[in-house]
Amino acid sequence: MRDLWRTATAPRSRMLITAFSVLASGYAAAGEVLQVQYPIAITRDGLDVTSNRLDALISHFGFVCIHNPYNPRPCRIEREVTSLLRALPQDSAVIARELRAMDATCESNGGRLQCIYERDVLTTPWVNSVPSRALKDSFRIEFTATEQHDGSLDFKVTFWRNGRY
Repeated sequence: MRDLWRTATAPRSRMLITAFSVLASGYAAAGEVLQVQYPIAITRDGLDVTSNRLDALISHFGFVCIHNPYNPRPCRIEREVTSLLRALPQDSAVIARELRAMDATCESNGGRLQCIYERDVLTTPWVNSVPSRALKDSFRIEFTATEQHDGSLDFKVTFWRNGRY
């Protein structure tokens, strides 16, 4: 019971690993020891989460974004990036400058601003202090800011992971 309490109060990453080990150990037959190897650490190369807000959002929400064709609501990362854009001054030139500072490519046509942000990330799980097979993820975020008749900006954000919407 004490282990379950410790699991419930642990941070989410450790909680998942601990819960997995508890569940996996329950499937062993009586008197049999089940050896389960699960990653004890995961490293991600290619993201600068300390100084790039878009990289931080990809790190937090991008890896879990799965678009459902039957429920076309935006993923959490798309909502967070839209909130980031709304928090900036509502001027296309300022938004383009801020996104370029975060390594996005922007182009302005009249009252429409289009930006693309691409990032390749290498994820390596570590099992027993040994790196396992590395996985490459490609992320692409497309931003569109369109000026409305009243002078406000309307934002559309589309997120792709590994070439899939």
